[in-house]
Amino acid sequence: SKGTPRAAPAPAEAAGDAGTKGRFSAKSMRSQRKRLGLSAAEVGLLVGSSAQSVYNWEDGKTRPQARHMAAIFALRGLGRREARKRLEALGAAG
Repeated sequence: SKGTPRAAPAPAEAAGDAGTKGRFSAKSMRSQRKRLGLSAAEVGLLVGSSAQSVYNWEDGKTRPQARHMAAIFALRGLGRREARKRLEALGAAG
């Protein structure tokens, strides 16, 4: 029969799972930013967006556009030093 191959997630969990590369989670976004010790403005620079967009994503008000997703997923593999290096390369780290 046609239908979903798995149970439908609750609406609050529909945003995705932090451990799955292709899914976005607002909660995961916030925890990654805090883990890296970055401001929303710094994350915005790394992913090509604004600080306000980062806050909206973290609050679940909006979802990132497809063009931002690869950069957001790349944050998961970064450590603090690497994130700082990338910001310095962009001329943004203080």
